[in-house]
Amino acid sequence: MASILHLSQNAPEARLIINMPNVLTTGTSDYYNNQDFSDITVVCPNGHQILCHQIILAAASKRFAGVLRTGQFTGQKLPVQGVDSDALEKVIMSCYKGECDVSLSIALPIFDAASKLEVPGLPAAIEKFVKESITLNNCCLILDAAVRHRVESICDACIIFAKKNFNDFMRTSGFQNCDVDIAARICKGLARFQAQLATEAIDTWVMTGQGRGSFRRNLSDMVNDVIQAYGGDGVKEGSTESGGGGGNSKTHGIASGSVNNNSNGNNHIYSNNNGNNNNN
Repeated sequence: MASILHLSQNAPEARLIINMPNVLTTGTSDYYNNQDFSDITVVCPNGHQILCHQIILAAASKRFAGVLRTGQFTGQKLPVQGVDSDALEKVIMSCYKGECDVSLSIALPIFDAASKLEVPGLPAAIEKFVKESITLNNCCLILDAAVRHRVESICDACIIFAKKNFNDFMRTSGFQNCDVDIAARICKGLARFQAQLATEAIDTWVMTGQGRGSFRRNLSDMVNDVIQAYGGDGVKEGSTESGGGGGNSKTHGIASGSVNNNSNGNNHIYSNNNGNNNNN
């Protein structure tokens, strides 16, 4: 009679480690905006409604987890304000699919929404993507978006890029056609490194557009203030106007019970009035 080989007795127990996050997201992706088992409806700022599942939102977002823990929104609508609607949909979709399809045109709105909703890993990945995507053709566009969304680290990255590529950057239509606020931001940023660069930038911007002569004095005063603040020596690359760094690149304006700090003092990202919230 043939002997029987008992592997469990004669060899180490075989083991298999399965990557469950991939398995789970494969299953949850089918439930995005799906009525099956849905127990909450997220209402975007533009009024678009997304059928969601509280456990999915809470698992992916610390802010959603904090809001939903009370149970008051079960079976209800949760209006979200203070973020871009398309970006919000992208972030919520990523909670179900485990991945986020990000193009440069919507990267910073997604960064803003992901930061305010406290979605781990997503803001840092987007920040890295945007910084690595800065070119002569898009530097001013990225800077403008970064200023609007208050992402200081990306603002600084744009200024450093402009400094390193100064002569070519001065010849771009992006710089020559940018508005005075972005021109001021660039000139002030350059002044932190070298006063001469800021002066040349002012001259270039003023001379390449009609009717800009009246801005020269104000731009020069702003630059002089920066030069005086830094003692005329500028600052090292990588430092920021806000003194922030090491991951604190964005001023989120998050207070207790709020995510977005709007200029009118209306601090909120959600309300419990079932969609009748006005974002003044």
